[in-house]
Amino acid sequence: MAGVAYLSNRPPPPEGPPPAGEPAPLPVQAVLLARGIIPLDLPFMVMYAPAVNTTNYTVSTHVEFEATREGAANVSYLWRNVTGADLPIVFRHLSPLEDLEDPPNTFRLFPTGVCLPQAWCITYSWSWPYPGSAYLLTKAVDVNYSVFLVRPNPPFERAEWLEVRFSIEGTSRWDITGRLPRENITEAAGEDRVPLGSQVVVYGSEFRRIYLDQLELPISEFHYDLQTFTFDAGIHGTITAKLGSTFRWSPWTRYWIDIDLRQSDMSYPDNATFQLYVDRRFGSLIAEQVA
Repeated sequence: MAGVAYLSNRPPPPEGPPPAGEPAPLPVQAVLLARGIIPLDLPFMVMYAPAVNTTNYTVSTHVEFEATREGAANVSYLWRNVTGADLPIVFRHLSPLEDLEDPPNTFRLFPTGVCLPQAWCITYSWSWPYPGSAYLLTKAVDVNYSVFLVRPNPPFERAEWLEVRFSIEGTSRWDITGRLPRENITEAAGEDRVPLGSQVVVYGSEFRRIYLDQLELPISEFHYDLQTFTFDAGIHGTITAKLGSTFRWSPWTRYWIDIDLRQSDMSYPDNATFQLYVDRRFGSLIAEQVA
């Protein structure tokens, strides 16, 4: 029968899709309702170059990502606030990586690929040299999705649900021209600026590099809510869902700020004192001159 697929899965309880980890999978029937593609710029990192009031200093901000080792992604996404259709809904990620299955309603992004054991790892790095500004690094992807009506075979009472099966394509495309504000993202303010420890003094005769991974961070996970998305569910209407990201710094990711003398100036500038913050949404390091 066209548009019908058979697979192994678990029947959901009467109130919704099956929770992860239940035993005894049963065969189910999946009827294709609709397909679609959603182009998406995933906000990945904000880079802050500090404004320097003291003359004769130059500043630059750097971020570096090495291909993730052993499949341990440091950024993950969750579909939540899922509404709009007349049946329970579950999202399932069709991962291109073997033996890598994401829990329902989630997916992981490997922005620089996966570095397998005993393999050469690719490192990506970006710099932002414009004082007093912030820059958004995004990942341009396509969300290819298919919506299925799923029912157990044989059927169970009130056991039907909708399943959005999706894949993330085009993950090699980076956008590196995103000066803020952009994509509805502004510089961190208010509660999104979390202060870090004591202040940092840069003496006029020295070059100073401030590594984020050498600082004690008060939080280890950073969360950002993207916009709400709409999926066509055929005769069952439309599905709306909000996408949220969770980012963690790992040993294969680094972020640092360089503060240096201007090469053409032989005089020493005054000392500069900076208060450090971390962006609660993306984990970025912010240095603000206070003296």
